[in-house]
Amino acid sequence: MTGAGLLNNNRWGVRAQFLYTGDNFTDRLIFERLRSDEYNNYSAIWGDSIPFFVNGASARQFTQNVASRLGKQILSLDPYHPYLTRLGDLDQRTHGLSNEINYQFGENTLTSVSAWREFILHPRNSLGSAYGNELEIMSTAFDTQVEQYSEELRLASPKEQELEWQVGFYGLRESIWSYRHDDYGVDSAQWFSNNIATDPALLNGVVGHQDGKATTTSFAAFGQGTWHIDEQWALTAGLRNTYEIKNGSDFGWISGFNPAFSVQQVLNAVAKAKGGVTQFDTGGQRKFNNSLAGLLNPSYRFNENILTYASLSRGEKSGAVNTNALPILDSAQNFVGFQPVIIKPEVTWDYELGAKTNWLDGKLIVNANLYWQDTYNFQTTLVNTSLVDSTGVPINNTYLGNIGHVRFRGVEFDGRWSPFERFWLTFSGALTEARYINYKNGSPPVEWRFAGGPASLDFSGTKMAGVAPLSFNVGFNYDHPLGSALSGAGFDQPVTAYTYANAAWKDTTPFANGAGTGDWLLYKVSQRPYTLVNFGVGLRTDDDRYNVFFWVKNLFDERYFTNVAVSTGGAPNTLTYGDPRWFGGTVRVRLE
Repeated sequence: MTGAGLLNNNRWGVRAQFLYTGDNFTDRLIFERLRSDEYNNYSAIWGDSIPFFVNGASARQFTQNVASRLGKQILSLDPYHPYLTRLGDLDQRTHGLSNEINYQFGENTLTSVSAWREFILHPRNSLGSAYGNELEIMSTAFDTQVEQYSEELRLASPKEQELEWQVGFYGLRESIWSYRHDDYGVDSAQWFSNNIATDPALLNGVVGHQDGKATTTSFAAFGQGTWHIDEQWALTAGLRNTYEIKNGSDFGWISGFNPAFSVQQVLNAVAKAKGGVTQFDTGGQRKFNNSLAGLLNPSYRFNENILTYASLSRGEKSGAVNTNALPILDSAQNFVGFQPVIIKPEVTWDYELGAKTNWLDGKLIVNANLYWQDTYNFQTTLVNTSLVDSTGVPINNTYLGNIGHVRFRGVEFDGRWSPFERFWLTFSGALTEARYINYKNGSPPVEWRFAGGPASLDFSGTKMAGVAPLSFNVGFNYDHPLGSALSGAGFDQPVTAYTYANAAWKDTTPFANGAGTGDWLLYKVSQRPYTLVNFGVGLRTDDDRYNVFFWVKNLFDERYFTNVAVSTGGAPNTLTYGDPRWFGGTVRVRLE
């Protein structure tokens, strides 16, 4: 594997649509297949682990542990010149099929949308992905298959009348299979035992398996209507009631035992590697949930140029199924329970004020929106210390769960301006604040994980990691008719050339919880402000029957990161790159 192959983009896709038009109905069938085969499952090393904890105590570093446990030296801590062991590609496939029927039922329209979709992921990760890419300690990967079947029926009134309405039903069946496999390499036994004298054959070739499964069966009835009170006032209201059944389980086992060692010796070694966990079965768990979502949206049109609106809405995000749920063990490795397999649903209240405007005979369009969103039972990682071992000491367990309250608020705007025919200048931006209001049991940053340090930290009042406070986009689109310019090549249809460019800027993005407080973080990791430029050019026939389009993403090959992390002595500091410059083409043909 060369440096040029890492983080490559190697994708293709095909999409076909077939439309049948009858006297009072239409039927549209859509098929798509997407495939990627890429080496983008690479996390780079950018340095040794942290040298000090936040209390001033020295921290044993990763390179020291590699020398004492394995008798080796790390060859490279340079993210641009890595050494890799057994890095494979990321094989991803998506298949989809949908059919939409619209039937004119008197003045109303009856619509049926039937769909099937399948997603398959096979990551073939490096044996040293979490421990220094050149080492052969362990590869962790999740082979994933998701399959969905859905059906939507809705009946809608005609548009442009005093009362517009629609009612309907939606059904969903989703199955998720998440197969985790921890593949142990030749360095694993010495590394996890913290003993260079351990026989490397003890764990070499052993595999820890987890078979996580989740199913969701969901039924929803909904209705929404807009009452045009007069030429200025309108009121939109809607309700949706969803009944959901979720099932989840996780089952773990070990394979690849070396006959030179007893089964118990291998299980003990795996237990050291996985915090005591070897073979387990959570059993099937099931939860039922009924949720109500609603919308109230009044609007007022001052004149033909200005429309203002307000919005109040409530929604729920169903509780996630943790297909990686593990047993919880005490300090003596006694079983005390399981991590939650199915967690609580999120509840969100959203409040908005906005305006949509157009000027200069529609050549200038400017929209703006203020929003405030409160989410309760937010789904994220937390530390649970409610369980205690036989000595009365709390057991620290980190897993996916629910925290009390998160708030999102900000300002968004977008617009476009056409200074001359067929040319549009586009722009948009957002000022965003995402803050934890109630997050009392957050997982401490690594600099707080010193001996005797706190099991959890209260992040209430701090900003969320991974959210840029400011972003801005500017671009243009331009069409230029060429008439019969290709007639000399035997193609007589008139054609139009078109092009676009877009620059997207993001402000500094913090990557660790506790940023902005000045108290929690000793090592502040973030992505500096950066700009990504995309460009495309194409040619289409004026009847849109043929369309050929070429595009390039990240035109200037900006080097940016989607995550940066520091670590204690068990691993090096790592980062994840964003997509480098990549390009492709799209061909669309409409058959008649």
